[in-house]
Amino acid sequence: MIEKVRNLVNELLAKDNFGHGMEHIDRVLALSLKFAKKNMEMNFLFP
Repeated sequence: MIEKVRNLVNELLAKDNFGHGMEHIDRVLALSLKFAKKNMEMNFLFP
């Protein structure tokens, strides 16, 4: 699912020269997944 959304975003960004590039999107995705993993760990430890 993430790869499908990433591909769609990449297509949209290819048409836009004024916004963030895929490098930024990849950094945001990686950070989001890191936060989600940490949050799941915290919920496991402190329900």
